Amino acid sequence: MNPGLLPDSPPPTAARQPHYWQRFVRKVDDPNPHGRIPDGADLAALRRGADRPPGSVPAMWRLYTELREDGKLSDRLRAEHHTLVLFAIHQQSQITSMNWPGHSFGKSIRALLQRGRFSENALEDRFAATALTDSVDQLAVHVRGLVQLLRTEAIGLDYESVFRDLRDWQHPVQRHVVRRRWGSGFYGPGSPSTHPDQQSAQIEGVPQ
Repeated sequence: MNPGLLPDSPPPTAARQPHYWQRFVRKVDDPNPHGRIPDGADLAALRRGADRPPGSVPAMWRLYTELREDGKLSDRLRAEHHTLVLFAIHQQSQITSMNWPGHSFGKSIRALLQRGRFSENALEDRFAATALTDSVDQLAVHVRGLVQLLRTEAIGLDYESVFRDLRDWQHPVQRHVVRRRWGSGFYGPGSPSTHPDQQSAQIEGVPQ
């Protein structure tokens, strides 16, 4: 991890490679949205990374973009690892992609609350407990539990946003920024609808 206060800069080659989840962006104008889901074998490989150190699961190696030639564990690799695991858990048994651009973590949890299936107090408490976590590894565990709730309602997340949040969480100054974004998404105006088909203006034009 970068000992400084700001996230690592990506290597030039990594910057040119889309993350795995970016191959499966949910778009309202997609003529075959049900076809744009990850391979089941890929998802199974990624789920093996739960509670394992980044880079320690050989089946995941081909799906990373942030592995470094020197083998060092960067904040970007740690964030990518956790995001891959979360995406795989979220995507399990879904018939369309759960990578929804524009649906930040706070906004998606708000959408979950609006479904009315879960107690408002209980969900707010879990969301707050997640935001108070300092360790990014423990954060990923808390987020995983909430992602499992999102999966039950087929509510997606913007996984590039999740990656950035997990990357920034590893740096104290940026961690506070992420918390404020989450609070704004959860409590602020303009909470999203619970399906991207109702948000075409936000999603159209997002590159695959």
